[in-house]
Amino acid sequence: MKTDTKITYEEYYKISDEKQYEVIEGELTMVPAPSFKHQNISGNIHIILSSFVKKNNLGVIVTAPIDVVLDKTNVVQPDLVFVSKEKISLINEDRGVMGTPDLVMEIISKGSKYTDTYRKKDLYEKFGIKEYWLIDPFSQSIEVFTLDENNKYDLYSEGFIEDSIKSSVFPELSVSVEDVFKKDW
Repeated sequence: MKTDTKITYEEYYKISDEKQYEVIEGELTMVPAPSFKHQNISGNIHIILSSFVKKNNLGVIVTAPIDVVLDKTNVVQPDLVFVSKEKISLINEDRGVMGTPDLVMEIISKGSKYTDTYRKKDLYEKFGIKEYWLIDPFSQSIEVFTLDENNKYDLYSEGFIEDSIKSSVFPELSVSVEDVFKKDW
């Protein structure tokens, strides 16, 4: 669902139905429920990263749905969000992340490829999110983008099913792409 009227975070926050929405540049868009495959991937990456984050006392990692309020006309719900200890004050337990987290991940769905690959990537770059992971279940690949010295995203690491990827936010961690896409059934 898209509307012609631009809305703000405060207007978005007052929506009382049970649907999920995002606001990008003031445009309200309904976000459909993810597929089982999508949720399996999200669960796998969450398990891998949350144990690493907790073990090393690095901050907090959470899965969608969680609002990330970048400014008054940009509210997104990335599939996974990492907030470092240094930015922990951004967390509002009732509303979500009120500012720029350190890392966000999007898992591409059938209808989200353009938004995740271009609109959200540009938005995350604009707001200075250090690292963006784009997880593609269709090609079973992961791209990791990090901000360069000009605050533009560069491809930092990428991998397919037989590869591992690296993160600039978690330099000691190597993630098996196969483990991200594995099925437990």
